[in-house]
Order: sequence, then C-alpha cells, then structure tokens
Amino acid sequence: MRGASSDVSMPAGTVPDHDHRNRIVRAARAAGGGRCATIGRMASFFVFKIRTSCTECGEGIVLEGPQPQVTCESCQSVLPVPGQDWKTLFSFRESAGRFGLAEGQTRGSSLSQGERRFLVSWGPQRPVCAACGAPVPLDRAPPGTDGDVPCACGQSTPTFPPPAWLAMEDPSIMQIFGAPRVARSDSGSPQVEQGVLRPVSFACPDCGANLKVTQESARVLRCAYCQADSFLPDALWRALHPVRKRTPFHVVFR
Repeated sequence: MRGASSDVSMPAGTVPDHDHRNRIVRAARAAGGGRCATIGRMASFFVFKIRTSCTECGEGIVLEGPQPQVTCESCQSVLPVPGQDWKTLFSFRESAGRFGLAEGQTRGSSLSQGERRFLVSWGPQRPVCAACGAPVPLDRAPPGTDGDVPCACGQSTPTFPPPAWLAMEDPSIMQIFGAPRVARSDSGSPQVEQGVLRPVSFACPDCGANLKVTQESARVLRCAYCQADSFLPDALWRALHPVRKRTPFHVVFR
C-alpha cells in the first residue's frame, strides 16, 4: 500500500528527536521477547540472515530478503524459492522461547528442502539501521508503508509490506525492513533492485578488440568483431560478481 505513511521522509531542517528515539527503545525493551509497542503489543519482530547454495553448481547464494526466485551469479541458473519455503524459514522464530533468546540474541539453524540446504541466523530483534546500528523509528513506518525510513546518521532503511505471493502463504507477516525490493521486469519476472557496477574493458585474446563486460554479460563472451568466444577469467568475473556476505533483514509478525 503506497502512501500509507506521509512522514517516512524527514522534512528539511528537522532535528532528530533522540529523546523520543530513546523512549521507543526503552518501551521495546520493556515489552521483551521481540515485542514492539509502536506497531502493536501483539506484534513481534525478528532478524534473519540466510544463505543457501545453487543446486546446479554448488556456489553459495545469499538471500537478502524474501524473493520468489534467485539467480546464481556463477552459473546463471534461476532457482525458485516459493512462499512455502519462506514460511518454513520464518517459523524458526516460534522456538525463540524454547531457546531462551532475548532481544538481540541470535541462533544458527539449518533447513533441508530436497536438494537445497538453508543456513539461517535468526533471533528476536527490532529493526536497526544497517549503517550505524541505531533502532529504526517504527512510528514512522506503520504496517503498509512502502518507502525509506531516514536515520540520524544520514542513511535510510527500506521498508515495505509483504508482497502478495508471500502474504498469501504467510499472512502473519506485517512488514519487512532492510531487504531489497523485488520489482517486475517487462517480461513479468521478478527482479531484485541492486546496485549496478560500471562496465569493465576486456581485450579479446584473438583480435585484441576492446570489449565492454558488464554484470549482465555471460561467462563465455563472444567478440563482436571476430566472433571468437572467450571464457572470462575468475578475477574479472569476481570483480563484476563479488562474493557477498549474509546481510540481515528484519520481519515484523502479527
């Protein structure tokens, strides 16, 4: 739901109210167990970091947030991650009480689904700014907000409601923080919004022509001049597809 929160963007000249932020933190801690009074006393919030591997080539894949499919950066295979898998991954939160996890504590778990294995770090934690670690002011992002929540450090945290395909599978999800948005391409397939690296020059081994290589280029590149095929070296491929660590994202549940 766009436009659900009119104060997501901080007006020019606004001075951050640190006392107000501290009151939010104290209220959240007093509620305990990952509860957040600003969204609702029955709401809970958890942090997740998830990694899996490609079933075709075995390369590691970082899941930065809910998405219905992911592309392996090594072999370009497209792997589905259906809503049922996400629901099962998020169900680890139901064991927080059994393991005695308090606010900010995480636990490592694993999940095997057929050929695929997921490595999950999870625990009760309210959303925090990825740049400075300050709590995200949840009063500026009620459920349904689709935008960026500014932080006093100058950075912002993206937030959006669960997409329809995920909400249908797990209606307990209220809001997502810190994950990249999943857009739709012209073909209708999901595309994760990510930063784009600049093209890199590569000399054709056969004719010496200067070829421009981008993140979208195939690992086997055909020269536009002599039509020779070249296998891009590991150093160049890694520069365009750097190995990524797991990054945390937060989910608010009913």
